[in-house]
Amino acid sequence: MKNIYLFIIAIGLLMTSCKNHEISKSGNIEELEHQILKELKLELTQNLDDINSNIESLIISKTANEIIINNMENNTKYHDSLDYHFANLYPYLVFSPNETTFNYLENSGLFIISNDSIRASVSNLFGVKYGIYKSYENIYFTEHYTNYIKPMFMEEFETFEFYRSFKPRNYQQYIKSETYKRVMMYTIDALQTFIFMQSGLKEDVEKLISEINEELG
Repeated sequence: MKNIYLFIIAIGLLMTSCKNHEISKSGNIEELEHQILKELKLELTQNLDDINSNIESLIISKTANEIIINNMENNTKYHDSLDYHFANLYPYLVFSPNETTFNYLENSGLFIISNDSIRASVSNLFGVKYGIYKSYENIYFTEHYTNYIKPMFMEEFETFEFYRSFKPRNYQQYIKSETYKRVMMYTIDALQTFIFMQSGLKEDVEKLISEINEELG
């Protein structure tokens, strides 16, 4: 009878130990998830700052192209203030979001994030939308610069202070060029597209930050 009693006690202790181990394990997972969400929020906030800066630069560049095209169409005389707009005909941007935590999650498993909505948003933003933007940027922006913008700068400008002042060699010759006008019109269309895309990314990032804040409490 005594042996049976001791056996029952041993079984009880074993079950308690297993239960405590599972609770400890669960607590560690929750702590890891909490830390990951905090890191993710920090990186998203950094990305949001970059996106806002990019949108501002894209708008400045779009305005510069519009001003120069307007001068072409109206045969406006040269003045020094135009040098600033010439220097901003191209924004010189490369979108490089911080993806450190997402890369960790890809290797470790997105299942660490228990909230289905946040997990789906993270996967869609980092795994899809960032990639689409960077692909478009490379095709429509980088190639456009290499094939058209850079040759135009090298041919038509004599001094280069990026974002501050580009001085044309022969202003009158430049504003009469239909080729350069078409290049800038294409640039405006591309810039408008990228402003739209970056604005979309901004909304997605802000939404995800809000979801994470709600989850963290």
